[in-house]
Amino acid sequence: MNSPMTVDFSPGATDLARGLIASLARSFRIAEHDRADITIVDGSTGWATRALAAIDAGAARLFIMEPVLDDIQALRNLTDRIDRTKTQVVVSEGYADNPALSGFRQSLTHDFRVVVLRGWGEYTLRTLVLMQVRILRAIGVHAVELVDVLAGTDAALVTAQGQLIHGKTVLRLGATRTSGVPAQQILVAHAGDASARIDLFEGVTARPAQANLVTAAGRHSLPTVYESAHRARLRQLAEGQTHGLAGGVLQFVDDAEWVMSLFR
Repeated sequence: MNSPMTVDFSPGATDLARGLIASLARSFRIAEHDRADITIVDGSTGWATRALAAIDAGAARLFIMEPVLDDIQALRNLTDRIDRTKTQVVVSEGYADNPALSGFRQSLTHDFRVVVLRGWGEYTLRTLVLMQVRILRAIGVHAVELVDVLAGTDAALVTAQGQLIHGKTVLRLGATRTSGVPAQQILVAHAGDASARIDLFEGVTARPAQANLVTAAGRHSLPTVYESAHRARLRQLAEGQTHGLAGGVLQFVDDAEWVMSLFR
């Protein structure tokens, strides 16, 4: 029988994080005077500084939960520190790490040439757009180049091009800052002979993603995955399945810098 893993929480870690720990099959106990096996860092503003402090305090593994677009210099300092200390770090994003995206990505076998992603929530516009860029990464989009951006106080529209499975794809991102409706992201991919859609819900909810593929043969619903992104990522970290030293954080920082450039 495995001995309990120790866990610590950075300032600001929520009851949700504690609930995730309690939901896992493995036993945990709160670290007291010994070094924690896993330190959970709240991803709200200032998370990069909190992560740095945890590394300086000797944290072995960091779990960054729902990171927003933070201070770019602090993010760079964090990646440098991770590289030097070889601290194991997992970035857990409620949308981009949704387990349903894996099956959805595998279904994108048609020649999809337009991807439309629209979403809303209480985050800043920069964070909302970053979340969308991260979703695109999760379905395999790369080599993204900006075409145009239109941003106001509470809404932004970004047009870009990127590479998907079969070649160049037009990307249209629409983000709206609002507290009037539950947060959500909806991605629709269009091809000449098919369309694919996935509805993603905020990581703090237990509602699973809904995905389907429509072709001339009809509509096919993809399997429902009844596990949240944060639980899946934390389980992988606890089981030693995730290695991501600086790699995952580096890609996050690169995407954050690209998004910041849109709003200058």
